[in-house]
Amino acid sequence: MNVKKKLSCCFGLLSIFAGSPAVSASSHDWLGFHGLERQGVAAELGVVSYSQATLQAHWKVPIPGSGYSSPVVSGKKIYLTATHVTAKGTGLKKALGYVNVFLAWSLLIIISTIIFRPQIGGWSLLHPAIRGTRSIALTSVSFTLLGLCLFAPGLFSLETSVLRSWKIGTAATILCILLSLLLAGPRRNASLAFALGATLLSGLFWLRLPHREAFLEFRSVDGVICLGLVFAPAVLAWVVHIVIRRVSGRIPDSPLNAQPPAPGLDVRRVMLTFVLPMCLLVSAFWMLSRRVLHTYLTRPYQAPDEPVLQIQLAPVLGWWLMVFMAGVSLIAVVAANRYERRTHRLHRPMLFWGALVSITLGISCFLELGTLTSRKQVAYVVNCFDRDSGALHWSREVGYATTVHDYKGVNSHATPTIAISGDVLCVYFGSAGLFGLNRDGKVLWAVQDAEFDSPFGVGHSPVVADGFAILANDNEKYAKDKSAKSHIVAYDLRDGSVVWRQARDRSAPGSAGFSTPIVRTIRGQKTVLMRGWEDLTAYDPKTGAIQWSYRLKQGGGFLVAGLVADDKRVYLLDGNAVKALSLDALAEGRDPIDWILPVPGEKVSTPVLVDNLLFLATQTGQAFCIGVEEGKVHWRQKLGVRFFASMLAIGKHVAFIDEAGDASFVARSSEFELGCQHEFGEKVYASPVPMLDGLLVRSLNALYFLKPKPAGS
Repeated sequence: MNVKKKLSCCFGLLSIFAGSPAVSASSHDWLGFHGLERQGVAAELGVVSYSQATLQAHWKVPIPGSGYSSPVVSGKKIYLTATHVTAKGTGLKKALGYVNVFLAWSLLIIISTIIFRPQIGGWSLLHPAIRGTRSIALTSVSFTLLGLCLFAPGLFSLETSVLRSWKIGTAATILCILLSLLLAGPRRNASLAFALGATLLSGLFWLRLPHREAFLEFRSVDGVICLGLVFAPAVLAWVVHIVIRRVSGRIPDSPLNAQPPAPGLDVRRVMLTFVLPMCLLVSAFWMLSRRVLHTYLTRPYQAPDEPVLQIQLAPVLGWWLMVFMAGVSLIAVVAANRYERRTHRLHRPMLFWGALVSITLGISCFLELGTLTSRKQVAYVVNCFDRDSGALHWSREVGYATTVHDYKGVNSHATPTIAISGDVLCVYFGSAGLFGLNRDGKVLWAVQDAEFDSPFGVGHSPVVADGFAILANDNEKYAKDKSAKSHIVAYDLRDGSVVWRQARDRSAPGSAGFSTPIVRTIRGQKTVLMRGWEDLTAYDPKTGAIQWSYRLKQGGGFLVAGLVADDKRVYLLDGNAVKALSLDALAEGRDPIDWILPVPGEKVSTPVLVDNLLFLATQTGQAFCIGVEEGKVHWRQKLGVRFFASMLAIGKHVAFIDEAGDASFVARSSEFELGCQHEFGEKVYASPVPMLDGLLVRSLNALYFLKPKPAGS
């Protein structure tokens, strides 16, 4: 024991002589979003001054993937989440794509053989009209199906949206049902079988519909389209069946079943039944692809790491193989037509095989586009780097998603920050689930029912306390959704089991919350504080019991900025003001408002509270320093463009890093004093993390460890 004491004294003296304070290993750690209970304050880690210095990259490593989550530091390791695009598990989908192209070509050959079969005369004026309408419908549907199988992935960018892929797959299946009805003719038994099968198919469409709550609203175009696609098969099939029952026996046999006369080719019929549908099909495809591109370009927000949407006229088989298939199809049609003229044996088998191929194609199209994953998936990854050198120790894929960019807003698939407690890494990826990993990247447990529902993606992080991982999910609310999915829940970090769950009231549509809860000790009791759209609520982290709740209104469009608190108050930010609420008054049920300071502008970055000064920034690039005792603005400065990264107090300075990657270090004082500045040249959305002698910053593509270098050195 004496030897250990002597060694500790020696290390303490060495640290003093070296001019840096002796800091315990735990004080180097940064274990969650905003440092968890540190709330973005790391005053003891600022060994080197940021006043008159330049920042230099001690090391820089590329990140395998993209994301906005902040790094966390524990011991000698840095942990960071990311996502990358993968083609895992898409072999069956690709195989079905080629099968569908083959079936669509075969169907076109069958339809062309039937249409080119000349008809005998002697019909009344009504029959040529019926024959012409049916012929145009057959060729239009068959060409549309072939076009969808060949060009839909490139024209409509199906790889980027699971909902759009579902729409195309469902529409193709409905067209196949219509085509099979046209080929089967007015047969009562066949129409009844189709009606029953189509009803079951409508149920399958409903079960596979993505984002059911969001897109079945009559107020949205997507809702009306999806509702129509779900019920179209059943409604269409039953209407046809009722019509056939009423007219059965009143009309002669189908004109397509008539015996052919002398050989000859009607050029007008070819123009009417082939050229006209082709022109209409090209026009429809062009307008739909332009609508997809227009919708993409006119979104109010777009993720910076999202690739530019490209409308590509590229067939699945390639141009040369498609030309070859077209030539083979033409030869097959001519040969079948000549054989039919000689033998008159192909017509009825063609009707049967056409209906069978059409049904098979419909099922296969829905399997490929409506049920199977996109050709590009998102792999959710946890990376581990060395703190001293930045070397990548390991990278672990923990989950996968069925869409690459199927959300709106300035967000990413990996925005939540890891929370560490003991030897467990608590990792949250929204729809992919909540995972518990050990320090070596082994998945200890996974929770798949922790999905957060919002078209803007997920932006809040888990917090840890008393061996629990606490996750607050204030989901979107939709008019037709009766379930109360919003909740705050605690999971046991040992096995991921639910310890407690509290349901939360849901408010108006568009009221999703992206604010991460905080854990603070209030009146000697550890408390979880959660900010909702219409409430500020305190929970017991061990039982989930509500200690108190205060009703308030969110005064902006985005509930993103996190809470900060001291021993007296908790401070809230919204689009209109900064509010200071007394903790004692909240606990006692009194009026808690100490002061409200009007500060216009959306605030999506979490502020930092240090030395009774609140430092914050808005999306307009304005930075503020507010005295929390009196609620007074000490200074206001333009420090950049939009701020998404949270503020960080490191040493005697506060770090502001804007979206463009411009970092500014301001003195931790009520007087504005600008220290060093640094330009990354890359987009920065993740919050910076303090190190003993530098700063850890994640950009879109790399992880930096920056050290301040004194001016003139």
